[in-house]
Amino acid sequence: MQVRLSARYSRLLNPPLFLLRMAPVTFKLTRPSILVRKMQAAKIVAVAVVCLVVGACLGAFVIGFFHASPAEKPSGEKGETVVGAPNIEAEVSLDFYSADKLTVIATIKNVGYKDISACNVTVHSDADPLTFNIGSIGVGQSVHFCEDLTNPPFTLEKEYEIKIVAVAADGTSVSKSLIRKAGPLVSQQLNVQIISVDIVKDSTTTLVSVTIKNTGNKPIMSCTVTVWGDSGTATLDLGALDIGESKSASTTNPSGFSVTVGKAYPVKVDATAADGSTFSKSFTVTCTG
Repeated sequence: MQVRLSARYSRLLNPPLFLLRMAPVTFKLTRPSILVRKMQAAKIVAVAVVCLVVGACLGAFVIGFFHASPAEKPSGEKGETVVGAPNIEAEVSLDFYSADKLTVIATIKNVGYKDISACNVTVHSDADPLTFNIGSIGVGQSVHFCEDLTNPPFTLEKEYEIKIVAVAADGTSVSKSLIRKAGPLVSQQLNVQIISVDIVKDSTTTLVSVTIKNTGNKPIMSCTVTVWGDSGTATLDLGALDIGESKSASTTNPSGFSVTVGKAYPVKVDATAADGSTFSKSFTVTCTG
């Protein structure tokens, strides 16, 4: 038996030829080519690589910041905890006064960001090493040490190793090594330069100010300047001065001290070096108004 379809249904089952011809063309335009897919994959890989590189850089920066040394971190900010070891500057000399007497002179300065709770200087000699306890050193402070040795186990003009070890309160430490020759003391001199001494008086205030510099090659343990007035004295204590260091001090309306504008007054500078030697100089200064 044969079934005949009407012309309308026959057209539905047999679409026009032009539609069959367009279908492949439409399919080819909407489907990505292999080249396009490769380019898209390459872009995805490139983005992933960039993200990995940026992430690695950020991670290295964060780790480096939290593990920075004291020299890499700013100082002077209250409440800041600075990681790393302490730091010092050190100078040590071995000076023969005579054939049977030698003096060990050391100047240690704390140039780090931590207070030093203990500091030792060990000097290797012809016999056993000699260790000297310097003590504690605050941030920015200097400590001068002087020790006389009788019949010292050293040879004139011979070089010796010196080791300085400083330990902070948190247990971190720093060590420095020096090589110094045991030499004659005659090469060292104690000398002080008086840069300025001023006495100024007005109707209500009397000001005395001084500036002193250590121009010798010995560290100074103490230095004072005394001014004699019409009545009383004004004394200024400059403390210790490293080699080449300058210091200033002043006092206002010293108790019992009086001066007259235009009059000259005697001044005396006294300094004592770490080895016990002394320096003294006297002169006059005129009071200005």
